[in-house]
Parts: sequence; C-alpha cells; structure tokens
Amino acid sequence: MPQIKKNGKRITINLDSEVYKELEEYCKAVGQNKTEAIENILDHAIKEFGLKNEKERRAY
Repeated sequence: MPQIKKNGKRITINLDSEVYKELEEYCKAVGQNKTEAIENILDHAIKEFGLKNEKERRAY
C-alpha cells in the first residue's frame, strides 16, 4: 500500500553527532521514525513555548 503524501515542507538540518545518536535511541525507545519524532518534539516545544509566553503576558 503506497504512503499517503502529507502537506509538508522539507527542511535540512545539521545535527551534532551526539544529538543524532540520542535521537536514534529515542526513536527506538518510542517506536517512531525520525520524522515523526522530530515533528512531535517540535510540536511539544512550540506549545510549551506558547504556554510560557501566555503566562508571562498574564503577569503584566
């Protein structure tokens, strides 16, 4: 069965070797490929960033 193409953008990054090894270990541990893992990690980080900024805005 062919893969469904998703509406996405391609990026190229140069990771530190140690970070790449950690990413590979993380992917094996959670059962995701690198694309899925990076998308989930970025999504979580961006949401966390937004929540922290929202809290800071409320403090003023």
